[in-house]
Amino acid sequence: MRLKGKLVLGFTSVVFASLAILGGIIYYTFAQGIQKDTRQILTLQTRQTAMAVHNALHYQINDIVIAISPSINRLRRNQALDAVALENLRAITDKVPLIKSLYLYRNSTAAVIPLSTRRNAPWLIDNLKNLKNSAPGKSSFWFHSHNHLYLALALTAFNNKNSKKDQNILVAEINEPALSEFINSLTTIKGSVLYLSQGGKLLIPPISTTGRGGKFKPPEFSRIQAALTKGGILENQGRIYQPKPQLFSSRISILIPRSFYQSRLSILRDRIITALLIVAWCAIWIIFIIAQRIVRPVQRLNKLTRDTIAFNYTSELEIKPSDDEIGDLSLNFENMRLKIKDLVTKDQLTHVFNRCFLMHIFELALLKALRLEETLSCIMIDIDYFKKVNNTFGHQAGDEVLAMVGKILLQHTRDYDTPARYGGEKFIFILPDTTIDTAGKIAERIRRAMEQQTVHIEGQRINCTLSLGIAELDKHTANTTEQIISHASTALRRAKDNGRNQISIFVSAS
Repeated sequence: MRLKGKLVLGFTSVVFASLAILGGIIYYTFAQGIQKDTRQILTLQTRQTAMAVHNALHYQINDIVIAISPSINRLRRNQALDAVALENLRAITDKVPLIKSLYLYRNSTAAVIPLSTRRNAPWLIDNLKNLKNSAPGKSSFWFHSHNHLYLALALTAFNNKNSKKDQNILVAEINEPALSEFINSLTTIKGSVLYLSQGGKLLIPPISTTGRGGKFKPPEFSRIQAALTKGGILENQGRIYQPKPQLFSSRISILIPRSFYQSRLSILRDRIITALLIVAWCAIWIIFIIAQRIVRPVQRLNKLTRDTIAFNYTSELEIKPSDDEIGDLSLNFENMRLKIKDLVTKDQLTHVFNRCFLMHIFELALLKALRLEETLSCIMIDIDYFKKVNNTFGHQAGDEVLAMVGKILLQHTRDYDTPARYGGEKFIFILPDTTIDTAGKIAERIRRAMEQQTVHIEGQRINCTLSLGIAELDKHTANTTEQIISHASTALRRAKDNGRNQISIFVSAS
């Protein structure tokens, strides 16, 4: 993996880990408070729902009792109801969709009298007797009979003749679907499930505020009962509330789904996740920018390193100066590169190029000349009687002479020429895009300049001369660096054989 990838991966991992930890801390810091507030809100809402159902149903039943009181008083006085009175009772019942029919159970005669229907219900007598014996003192209770739901209400009055307490019971046959819709219409908590029970038994099917026949299947009442004994938690489905007041001796149990119960937590979680994703997205871009700023100078330094290895010292650093570590590294690298360039390419004594760099430049110049069909000339230079100078005046004098030759070559060098020390007292001068005649003129100027120079060593004057051999690129006989150098060396030997201190141009035998 490249440096940029490692930086991005490392920084991104740190950022995501930090954001995950931060998100967890924020979530759990606020979650407890939100859960507590949610429980309090749900407690108030369920109590409000139970109170609304209780009051609405209680008022409707009381209105009916008040409306039928004259008829009930007539029955208490053993007066039969005429057709008009019965029709009025039926009209009153029809106005209340919760009630299908009304019956009056007379305690004194143990008889059931139909009030708003022509249908007798003798089976209610046994039910009412059993319920009164099993629940004495209750003013109201629910019961099932023949697959119908009934609500029994105790009506207390006094017989004027004997002043004995006469307790009669008003029995209302309940319209179960209408009761479910009525309770559902008063529920403010959507998605909840209501259970109406008495004595641990379910009175009507569970009322789901999502609508019957929906995808949500209400839990069995037995599970609700079991959950109420364990703090009201029903596994992963939700929390159960059983608020007061009671509804005519029945209890309302409300199941709040887990999704509703944790809705505020879900909102908090979603907001935290959204905020963290936005921060992470911005952080990734910042990481990319930082990584790019770190990696780009390193990439440029790497390119310069490859160019340095390939003897290409023309590339520039192209890094803006800065006061940070990258700026210091770039400046130090550039200084090191210049020193390496000087050490690798230059001869430290003569300050011209060394043989290694010469051959590299020579190859490039030859390839260019062959590709563009240009001329290329080469001058090989040798110091006359250099060994005699070393033996007579010492190596220090020889070094002075070599330095003098290097200085003269640099003085006669064009921008695109390459003067180099080939080895010992021999030098080579590469002249791109130069004919052999022009090379001869340059060689003559170099020879004269050296002839006019004098080296002073310990009070002694030393005059040295140069012999120069010139060769050029020939596509047929000299199209490699070795062949051109060989031809220049041949011309140099001819100059030495002819008396030294002169130039000689290689002439092909063909």
